[in-house]
Amino acid sequence: MKNRTLAGLLMALALIASSPSSYAQNFKSLKEALKNQGYPVQYIPPRDNWLPGVVLNAKVDSGRLKVSETVCRSLFPPVDLEVSDVRLANYQAVKEKNFDVGLNLLKAILGGLLTGELGFDSESMKEIEITFSDETEYSLYGEDVYEINEAGEVVRRAIDPRCQARIKEYKDNGDLDKLYVITRVLSAKFLYDLAKSKKLEGQLDVGLKDILDTDVDASYKVTGRTTLVVEQPFNIAAAGVSKLENFIETGDISRRFDITLVPISVDVIEEQEDE
Repeated sequence: MKNRTLAGLLMALALIASSPSSYAQNFKSLKEALKNQGYPVQYIPPRDNWLPGVVLNAKVDSGRLKVSETVCRSLFPPVDLEVSDVRLANYQAVKEKNFDVGLNLLKAILGGLLTGELGFDSESMKEIEITFSDETEYSLYGEDVYEINEAGEVVRRAIDPRCQARIKEYKDNGDLDKLYVITRVLSAKFLYDLAKSKKLEGQLDVGLKDILDTDVDASYKVTGRTTLVVEQPFNIAAAGVSKLENFIETGDISRRFDITLVPISVDVIEEQEDE
């Protein structure tokens, strides 16, 4: 994998880097915080798959990309995605209408343990603070996605044969318009301060270790009395989502098909609920 600095590519990050004090800014909405730094599409909930190159059978509904099937994990044969180090502002949500935006991150980690009885919900928490770490952007458009053909031209690498076959099935069935591709993703680890939860506030003899069995899930650990550290990186937002609009024959034996990706604007990526 290749590391490079994102500064200069995203104006929002450049502005933040020029003003260190802005890292302490409290955002009312995690979604707004991510959008301000160039990642307008939120994963709900955060997940450990759907990296750049994934092809999804989905539909757009009121600004939400609702996914019904993962068609193939990557457009191209295994290549190193382009990797960029990113720095995100810490996020603090007070109890307002957007509080659940931040809480969704916690739900993805604790799963069934997250209940009102534990005090980790929007009704019983006054405040939730998240500190991000190891923020990384993954992009489909690294140099490894391209190759030089026999004519000496730089062309996009041939589509993975398995993915090619799946896309062709959709095209033959007249369903090509259902396919979408994620092209840039933000991944991060994060730390929660849950001091303002119903179970912990004002009860110095009770800590998270008394509430959670940290042996159940290796993806997080408890430090101190009120801090939950997420050890596993999760994909939390995307900067690029495209519609797969064309799937055409190239006439090149080594690259039978090529595609056209057209960027679209959505706010959320989520799995389609069963109807």
